[in-house]
Amino acid sequence: MPIAAMGRSNLQEAVDEWRILRNKAIHGMVKSHPGSPTEAVDDFLAVAESAASEGEILARAVSEWCRKMKRHLESDRSSLSLDC
Repeated sequence: MPIAAMGRSNLQEAVDEWRILRNKAIHGMVKSHPGSPTEAVDDFLAVAESAASEGEILARAVSEWCRKMKRHLESDRSSLSLDC
C-alpha cells in the first residue's frame, strides 16, 4: 500500500518499523562484541541507505497527515462558528 494512502494506524506501524531499521543502522556504527567480526561495511551501508530512504518517505507522509488533520480541525471550527 502506498504510504500516502495509509490510515493513521498503518502510518504509525510504518514509522515504528522504520524506527527499528534506523536503530539497527545506528547501532551498527558503534556496536561491536570482542571476538566477533563486525558487520561488513557494504551490509551496513545497505541498511543505512534503506533507513534513510524510508525515513524521508515517512517524514513526508507524517507531514502530509499533520496538514490534513490541521485542515480538518480548521474546517470543523469554521462550520461550528457558522452554526451559532
